[in-house]
Amino acid sequence: MQQSQQITVLQTMVMQQNQTNTKLQATNAQQATQIKQLQQIFMTANQQQAVEKSKEVTAQ
Repeated sequence: MQQSQQITVLQTMVMQQNQTNTKLQATNAQQATQIKQLQQIFMTANQQQAVEKSKEVTAQ
C-alpha cells in the first residue's frame, strides 16, 4: 500500500473514532443528567423518611 493510501485509511479511521467519541460524550452527558435526577429522587425520599421518623419519635 502506498503511503498516500495509508494516510487516507488512517484519516478515515480517525474520523470514525471522532464520531464514536462524539456519540459517547453525548451518552455520558445524558447519563450525568440521569444520575443527577436519581440523586434528587433519593434525597427527596430520604428527607421524607426523616420527616416520617421525626413524626414517629414525636408521637411517642
